[in-house]
Parts: sequence; C-alpha cells; structure tokens
Amino acid sequence: MSLPEKIWSMFREAAPGKPSRALVGTLLFFIFIVSLSIRTVMPYDSIFNTFPGVVRFGGNDPWYHMQLAKNLLYGGHFPYKIFFDAYTYYPYGTYIHFGPLFTWLIAICGLVAGFVLEGGVPSPYLLDTVGAYIPAFLGALTSIPVYFLAKWVFDDKRVGVLSALIIAFMPGQFLSRSILGFTDHHIAESLLMLTCIAMVVLYLKTCRDVCFEDIRNMNWGVIKKPILYSILIGIAHITYLFTWPGALMFSFIIAAFALIQYTADHLKGVSTDYLCIMGLFSYVTSSLLYLTYLHPKMGLAGAHYSMLPLLVFGVVIATFLFLSGLSWALNKMQSAKIWYPISLAFIGAGTMLFFSAALPEIYRALTGHFGIFSIAGGQLTIAEASPIFSRGYGMVHGNFAWYFIVSIIAIFMLGISIVKSAKPEKVLLLIWCLFMLFATISQNRFAYYYAVNAAVLGGYFSWRVLDNELIGFGKETKTAKPVKSKIKRKMKSIEPEKQKGVPSPEDVKRFVEYNRPSVFMCTMLILLTVIAVNYTVEGSDPNAINIKLLSTALIVCILLFILAQARFKIGVWHFLILIMVLGLIITSLQITIPGSRYGGGPNGDWYYSLVWLGENTPDPGLDYYGLYMEPDVGGGWGVYPYYPNTTYGVISWWDYGHWIECIGRRIPNANPFQQGIGTFLNDSSVIAGAAPFFTTDNETLADSILDELDTRYVVSDIEMATGKFYAMGTWGVGPENVSKYFTVVRTPQGPQQTYSDLYYRTMEARQHVCDGMEVLFSQSGLYCGGTGLKHYRLIHESPSSAASLSDGTDIKYVKTFEYVKGANIIIDLSNNSSIDSGSMTIGLMTNQGREFNYAQSRSVIDNKLTFTVPYSTEGAVPGGTQFAVLPTIKYVLSAGNITMNVSVNEKQVMNGEDIYLSL
Repeated sequence: MSLPEKIWSMFREAAPGKPSRALVGTLLFFIFIVSLSIRTVMPYDSIFNTFPGVVRFGGNDPWYHMQLAKNLLYGGHFPYKIFFDAYTYYPYGTYIHFGPLFTWLIAICGLVAGFVLEGGVPSPYLLDTVGAYIPAFLGALTSIPVYFLAKWVFDDKRVGVLSALIIAFMPGQFLSRSILGFTDHHIAESLLMLTCIAMVVLYLKTCRDVCFEDIRNMNWGVIKKPILYSILIGIAHITYLFTWPGALMFSFIIAAFALIQYTADHLKGVSTDYLCIMGLFSYVTSSLLYLTYLHPKMGLAGAHYSMLPLLVFGVVIATFLFLSGLSWALNKMQSAKIWYPISLAFIGAGTMLFFSAALPEIYRALTGHFGIFSIAGGQLTIAEASPIFSRGYGMVHGNFAWYFIVSIIAIFMLGISIVKSAKPEKVLLLIWCLFMLFATISQNRFAYYYAVNAAVLGGYFSWRVLDNELIGFGKETKTAKPVKSKIKRKMKSIEPEKQKGVPSPEDVKRFVEYNRPSVFMCTMLILLTVIAVNYTVEGSDPNAINIKLLSTALIVCILLFILAQARFKIGVWHFLILIMVLGLIITSLQITIPGSRYGGGPNGDWYYSLVWLGENTPDPGLDYYGLYMEPDVGGGWGVYPYYPNTTYGVISWWDYGHWIECIGRRIPNANPFQQGIGTFLNDSSVIAGAAPFFTTDNETLADSILDELDTRYVVSDIEMATGKFYAMGTWGVGPENVSKYFTVVRTPQGPQQTYSDLYYRTMEARQHVCDGMEVLFSQSGLYCGGTGLKHYRLIHESPSSAASLSDGTDIKYVKTFEYVKGANIIIDLSNNSSIDSGSMTIGLMTNQGREFNYAQSRSVIDNKLTFTVPYSTEGAVPGGTQFAVLPTIKYVLSAGNITMNVSVNEKQVMNGEDIYLSL
C-alpha cells in the first residue's frame, strides 16, 4: 500500500457517522494549536516587550509564584520548597498556603530549559520565560481531558470534540488565568479537578462489574483494572491537592455522589461493591501520598497542609465502608429497599449532631471549607471573591458568553436523561456541575472552574440539537446515486482494494457523505480560525478590509458546502439551528480574542517606582532566597523573632504586596493573601495595618501604626486615592460606616459620588493628593496648603500624571514616601515675646522636575516655636535613602518680622535630633 493510501486509510470510516481516531486526533491537535496560539501569540508583546529584558507577569500572585520557584532554584535547597516566608507580611512573616506542585513544575521545566539552552541552572530571565508559557500550555491542554470526559459520559466522540472546541475559545476568567504570563496555580487547579472527575468517570464506565468476591479470590483478570484506575484517581486527587489546599472540595463532591449513587443502586438491587472498592483504594493512595508533605504542627488549619486532609480522607473512607455495610446488612435482613435512604437520613443527622456537640473542633474543621461560599464585610471588596451576579449579568456574560445560559438548559436536559437512564457517570457529572455552579454564583473566582462544566454541557447541548434537528447528523445517510460520467464509469470497474495512489473524487464524496458530522466540525474549526485571524488585525491596518472580506467569503462557502451535503431538503429551521450552534462559539470567540491581547501586570509607573525603591533604599539584611527558620505556630507566633536589626517594612494596599517583594525586593506589611490589612475596632482601638493607616485623619495614630509595624516606607498610587479607597474604608471601618468618606449628590446626569471633608483629611488623601500637605478648598476647587505632615517626606514619584488640582498641580500615578523621626527645630523666643506664631517653609523639586512647597505653621508655646520637619537640606548619606526629591532652597523660618534660613542634615532628620535656635 502506498503512503497516500496508508494516510487515507487512517481517515476512512468503518461505519457512517463514527469519526476515526486519526480524524479526532487531528481535530484535537488543531484545537490545541489554535487555543495555544490565542494564549501566547496575542499577548506576547504585552508580556515580553513592555519592559526591556523583563517578563511582565500578569496580576499579583504570578510574581509570587515565580519568586517561590527562584527561591527553590537559587536558594540552594532544591527540591525543598519553603513553607514559611519571612519576606512578606512584615513583621510577622507567613506560612505559605500555596501547594508545592506548581512551584516544582516551574522549577523543573526551568531546569530542563536551562540544561538544554544554557548548559546549567537557568538564568532568571530564562526561568521567567519558561514560567510565562506554563499557564498557556496548561490552558490549551485542558481541551484534551475535556474531550475524553465528554466522550466517556455521553458515549460520543463528537460531543467530546465540540466540548474541546468550546473550552478552547471560552472567554473570561478561564482565558485570563490561562494566558501567557499569568503564572498562577488557578489553571492547574481547573485542569487537575477535571482530570480527577474524568478518572472517576472512566472507572465508573469500565469497572461496574467488580465485587469483593473477586478480590477475595484474587481474580486479577477482573480486579487489576479497577485497582489500577482507583490508584490513578488517588494520585490525581493528591496532585490536585498539592496544587491547592482547597482541592478537598473534590472529596465533598465524591462523598455527595457516593450518597446518591449508593442509594440508587440499593433501590435497584444493584451491587455497590464497585463504589466501595474505588473509594478504598483511591483514598488510601491519597492518604499515603499526602504524608510526604504533611505539616502536623499546622493542626487542622484548612488553608495549609495540616492534618485536616487526612481527617477528610478518613471520613470519606469511613463513609464508603458504612454505605456498603449498610447496603449489605439491609440486604441480609431482606428489608424493604426504602429503608436504605431512611436509615441514611437518620444516621447522617445523628452523626452531624454528635460531631457538633462532642467534637466541635473537628466539626468546624470539616465544615469550615464551606465558608468560601458565604463571604461578607471587607472580603466583598476582593474582586474575585464577590458573587458573580453582584454587578449584574455582564460579569456572567464576560466569563461564559452564552454558554452560561446554555449550561443551565443542558443541566435540565442531563437531569431528564438521568431520570430515563441513571448511569453513574451522568450522575457524577450532574453533581459536579451543580456544585461548581453554586460555587461560581457565590464567588466569581470559580468561573474558571465552571468554564469546564459549561464547555462539556455546551458540547452536550449543541450535539443534541444538531443530532435531532440538522441534516441527519448522527444518523446514517444514504449512499449517493452514481454520477454519470466517464470518470465514474471507469472507476466502477476497479475494485476498491486495487486502487492505487491518491483518493479518487468518488472516495472523497463517499467520505463526506458518511462522515458529515466530522466534516462539519473540521469546517467549523477552519471558520473559527479565520475569524480569530480577522480579530487580530486592527481596523487601521490597510489589509484589515481584505481579511474581513476573505473571512466573510469563506463563511459563506462553508455554509454552502455543508448545506450541499444534505441528503434531504433543508428548511429554514434547520438552517437557524446550524447558525445558532455556530453563533454560540463565534460569540464566545468575539469576547476571547480581544481579551487575549493583554496580559495585565504592573504598569510602567509601578514597575519603575519599585525598581527605584530596590536600588535606592537600604538593604533589609534578610536573605532574599533564604530558607527561613519556621516559628512555633502554637497560639500564633507573633512578631517573627529572627529578623535582623536592619529589617523594615513597606506599607501599601494589600494588592501590591507581591510586587513590592518581587520587583522592589523589599518586605511588604500587607500582601494579596489579605494579610496586614488591619481594622478599627469598636472600642476605638486599632489592629495595625494598611486600612487604618491610610484612612485615618490622625497623624499621631498613623505614626503609632507604623511604629508597631516597624515600617519605613509608604507607597501609594492614584487608584488607592480614588476607586480603591472604598475597599480600604470598608476593611477599616466596615461596610456600614464607609459612607462617611463619601457623599452622594444628585446631578442632572444622575446620582454622583463625591468625597467628603473627612476623606480629604485622611493620610491617603494628604499624601497622594498634596504630597503631605493639607487638602484645602476654594471656590475654584482643591489646592494644597496649610501645615504638612511632620514625619513623612516624598522621596520619589512616577512619571505619569494621573490627575491635577484646580491650581494646575500634577498628581503623579505612584508616589513613595519615607517615614522619618524628623528633625526638631526649637526656636527660643524669650527675647521676642511679641511673636505668637511662625512658619517653616522649604521649596522642593521631584525627580520628575515638579516643584512644590512644604510648610508648617505653629503657635508659640512657653516662648518657644517647635517644628518637626522631615526633609533634609544637605542631601542623602551613604547607606541611607538616596531620595530623589531635593530641596531648591534651605528652610525659611518666618516669625513676626524676622526671616532666616535654616539648614537640616540627614542625620538630624533620621535620628530625630534637636536643633536649637534663638531669635
């Protein structure tokens, strides 16, 4: 057989309507390539060309994941991943809840690339490059297990291919968390949970005949596959758990499925042994593997690798044993089948009551994970934690296009199908979908999980519609009548097995007739690829109109081609059904393509401000890649006892903590683990943190917060001064009191939110809007003046102007301040008793060439004028802050009719020394 014949034979079908493995494999390969291209080619410039020689990772957590991988490789302790990080949440440090697997994946891939390309340990840039591609690869790879899951559940390859196609183009959080540069564990979570579910489905489809008798008789021909698949389920589960500690929710899904499936099987008189065998072998495997990363000292902490997973595994094993034992006992007693669910209800309720009363700590640990479905207070300001309908339906559509609505319809269709034929794999799929739907409605972050469910349900819905309504898809079609032509008559005389060379026109025609569904999917993939290319071309490109015309022409040709293959008359309804299925995917693609162009991450103002911070402030004296000694967790460890005396903190809003650590190489007080936020308490006391510091209008209180946190620098951006101030206020004073910072006024354009006087007195407003001065009002608007903060000096600002005041003063995007003791200038007025007040003023110029004045006004007390000033007139000193905001003149003291210049050096500012003068 010639090579063309061999290739052709791979794609020929043995039966109509059943795609070959080669054809499906080719489709999946192209789906993978197109999906990978969307995730890598589109955002490439945003990730690799924004900052020269720097990989600009998206979001916040990706920077931290890369820091963990670098710590692993460059700290000299590979493969041991740090479990405690002293380089964040200063002055306490934190135990890391991120699992080890994602860090190992980045490090190992980096090592392979390093040895291949650089002959050793990878350079930081190469490691960053490898890390940037990992989420895109995992996101594109997801289409493969999606295909197998859908195929196994619905017994149809075509449902699998459609599902894979849908997930490849799914927009929203699934796309954004699987795009180039978003090196976070989220997409790995989604992929691994999918793998766990797919492995369980495979077991349920192939191992329902196994029983305990086979195990007792050591019938390896029967039990080897169930045992192997069960062990693989356990490995998949622990892999998922080692990626994210919240992976225990898979166990809750399996437990819920077990309760329902055991009940259904018992009522039908079916053996439940196969369920128990799966539960025992898989969870024993998970338990043994979990011991390799167990940290017993964490107790039952749900967010860390504590004893809790072992407890959950034990409960699940006990549940499977109990459910099987109860079924066996009732069958032995020949009790009515209905007693099984009745017994379960009473025993389950009694067990819950017992644990809640007798073992409350264990009960809280087991049920604590469900707290993720009910958040309140400041947590509602976390974008990914808010309910998905909190901002209307727009967030839903942005995450799923029309597939959210399609998935709801498909859930009802699946439920009806289960009523007709309760196959265990369909029951599991339904429970999983309902669980993730509820999770997604509660917190929109789970949209990247439910995207997989929506894809499988969307593939199921689409194929059901096509199979029932459109041109015989899924049905055997009649062979076409012979074409009366010389070529046809000549070909009829040749036996098929004797034909040589490339396939004939008749072969192609017969192939299309017998494989119309496969042809449909191939042409649809081509169509979507062309549309993807179309959307990558900007409207200003001179070739854009040509590409759009080409795309339109190809769409028309494809539709005509599909319709021409129909073996019976096509009505308007059939055509509309086809357009609907195509439209669902195209609508998804229209959101996906624009959303894939940018990877996010810090802008230039943040990046260069933090680079400056790292290069111009004292080294904290803590090993950046160190393996930090872990403190005792009993009762909370308090201030980390192993910091050197040179260590200090940098305070900003929690969003920016990882950037401060990973770009600036300084230790943040607050971080994206929502640590270091702080709050005001009802008794007027304060839990020190970012929220009370930025929202207080009391400089003395602000100073006490930074003293308690041992903080030296303050970094603020325009978002903290505007949109994010609401979040800071909510965390600080609670959602019921945050309105005191805002006033809603009615305007011709509708209600508008304006800031109250209290807001303009806060530390955030005074620092970011007025460089530490007071925010004052006039008829023309806001301006800066009055008396400046005593212990805060502006040391650097970013280039971009984010806003301006009414007097033309620019407000830069990012500003960095230093918290100093300040020099105390004490003026003796014993000889000038007529003077009752005075002022101290200095002119300053920022690194951006912007000039402003800092001033203080004070009243005379006991014949003395006292000023505490934060700026040095003599410049920076070696080993200290190399501030970029410099004086244009010395301090000018004005008291009565006396004016004089005053010099203040850096040592006096930093040590809080007294400077005595007399007038």
